[in-house]
Amino acid sequence: MKIALSHYQFETIHPFLDGNDIEHWLKFFLVGIAETAADGRLTFENIIALRQRSEQSIMALGKRAKVGQELLKHLYSQPIMNAKQMSERLGITYASASTLAKNFEEIGIFKEITGFKRNRLFLFAEYLDLFSSRARRRETGTVRKLR
Repeated sequence: MKIALSHYQFETIHPFLDGNDIEHWLKFFLVGIAETAADGRLTFENIIALRQRSEQSIMALGKRAKVGQELLKHLYSQPIMNAKQMSERLGITYASASTLAKNFEEIGIFKEITGFKRNRLFLFAEYLDLFSSRARRRETGTVRKLR
């Protein structure tokens, strides 16, 4: 009885009419897994390349390079920050954090997104763009390495 009930429930949710339908679904599923894995790998490679470029740019900050490298590490988990958050995470003054944010803008790591003089938010735009590019590639079906 339990076997018959299980079979009935399986047939109720089972979208396939015959064995060939299952084969087509499995192929579809496996192609999806392969494409997702390839896309994830490409995004990862692009993150590594971005990190290397960013670290090189930060080295030009001279004495601020060390704290700049520390800020960069934080940006991968929180790509939008204000000066107060930078100050707290890095253990530096608000003024130093504001100067560092300005330096990051000058070397192209940050984009200020509010347009305000106070309460400004800074975006690690190129990092976030990697993920929106990934979504666009999925929509168009194209996969290419960035930079």
